[in-house]
Amino acid sequence: RQILTREGYFVTTAASGREALHLVSENEYDAVITDIMMPDMSGLELLEVIKSTNLDVGTIVITGLGTFDMATQSDRLGAREFVVKPFTPDELIQAVH
Repeated sequence: RQILTREGYFVTTAASGREALHLVSENEYDAVITDIMMPDMSGLELLEVIKSTNLDVGTIVITGLGTFDMATQSDRLGAREFVVKPFTPDELIQAVH
């Protein structure tokens, strides 16, 4: 959050995938940044719901489990970027641009 706020982005955070889904369905966002591992639904499940409901929002997946299979699944579900932890502030900013 701090990295993007310093760059001038307005950032809203969600504590869970379901909260993120509620926020993105009720508001307009340029991007959703999601981790693969979340308490109530995975980031891939979140991407799937976003894609199936035709919400017009770019998605960026962040994960500590950067496997080829996960990257392929993320791409198939419409993720714009796939970022593996640990990442630098510049890598995150580049993914958002």
